[in-house]
Amino acid sequence: MCDLAEQLAISHLLDNSYQQLSGGEQTRVQLARCLMKQAPILLADEPIAALDPYYQIDIMQQLKALTPTQTCVVVIHHLPLAYRFCDEIILLKNGNLLANGNTQAVLNAENIAKAFGVKAEMDWGKREMWGIEKLEV
Repeated sequence: MCDLAEQLAISHLLDNSYQQLSGGEQTRVQLARCLMKQAPILLADEPIAALDPYYQIDIMQQLKALTPTQTCVVVIHHLPLAYRFCDEIILLKNGNLLANGNTQAVLNAENIAKAFGVKAEMDWGKREMWGIEKLEV
C-alpha cells in the first residue's frame, strides 16, 4: 500500500478521515483502493472530474501505465486527455453509439462536432487536441 500511496501522492492522507478529504483527494484514495485489488478490468467513471489539472494528467498517466496488464474502461468528457491517453474510444451522443474504434478514427473533427457541438484542432503525431470552441448553430 505504501508504494501505491506514494505513486498516487496520497501518503500524507493515510491517517486522515475520508470525510475530511477534499473531492480530489477522495478521488485519488478511491483509485488507490481500486488499484490495490489488481483486477483484470478497471472501470472508472469520470476519475478526473474533481481534480486539478496536474492530477488529471497524473491519473490518466497512471491508468495508461496499467494497460499492458489490465483493461481500463474510463468514462471521460475531457476530450484533450481522452485524445492523448486513450487507445480505443466509444463515442456516444444522447446515449446512442455514434462511433467506436481507435482514438484517431473516432475523435475526428466530424464526430466531435456531431457529439458535442464543438470544433477542435488535432495533431495525431503529438496526440494533442486544442482550440475547442462552440459551433455556431
